[in-house]
Amino acid sequence: MVFPLFFAPAIQSSLVLDNFELRTPLNATLGWSRLLLNHQQDEVMLIRCLEMIELNARMQPQLIEDLFN
Repeated sequence: MVFPLFFAPAIQSSLVLDNFELRTPLNATLGWSRLLLNHQQDEVMLIRCLEMIELNARMQPQLIEDLFN
């Protein structure tokens, strides 16, 4: 599909936003996993880290599905 040039900034902006949205759960998951790996954790913090990793892992497919719909 070919779009007129005046659509280019909107398309580029949308792609940047999509890229950001896709990376957000991945970056959060990486941060929580690094916290687990690099620091001694008590049981409460361990559970919190694992819950956040699970939450972000569940968000990722939904974001991808939303982008394709």
